Amino acid sequence: MILDLGSPNYLPVEGFSKLLQVVVHKLPYLNDWRTFTVIGGSFPSSIAEVSGLKSLVPRYEWVVYKDLVNYLKQKSVRIPTFGDYTISHPKVVMLDMRFIKPSAKLIYTTDNAFYVRKGPNVRDNGFTQYHDFCMELIKSKMFKGETFSAGDKLIHDCAHRTKNPGNLTTWKWVGTNHHMERLIEDISISASSLSFP
Repeated sequence: MILDLGSPNYLPVEGFSKLLQVVVHKLPYLNDWRTFTVIGGSFPSSIAEVSGLKSLVPRYEWVVYKDLVNYLKQKSVRIPTFGDYTISHPKVVMLDMRFIKPSAKLIYTTDNAFYVRKGPNVRDNGFTQYHDFCMELIKSKMFKGETFSAGDKLIHDCAHRTKNPGNLTTWKWVGTNHHMERLIEDISISASSLSFP
């Protein structure tokens, strides 16, 4: 069974968490499902919705899931596994790339947020701006280190200009690769005190 939240309005988070707790608690035959997963996403549908050149976008789906786990554990109710839409919105916006000038963007998953570094469009300004984006990130406390994931390794190498910055597809892969490793770590830490049926 998959309970797909899509990308709802999670605000206020406390109210949304309580609503989800009630829904899951009242699901029939909860222990009969072979698997049970809750998935959702909170990344904006457009990078234009992210204000400023450097922003932290809350990972509401992860915050709500942790609240759900704590509640269900207290009630001795089956705890679902977790899924999300990585660094993307669930609904893909179809654009004709011939007529737009996409902005440079680096997306990096942190504890409870996505760090988003935006820059000017890549058609007029190129991809070399990613060298500086990456150096800013590795100098921050958010960076998990070059050995954390293949994406983190590329961030490190791009910052030190030993790798070409690639293109927009490269940076979607980098963000997704880091996110997947980060999520595995997050789930393993959360699961260390739980038993998932």
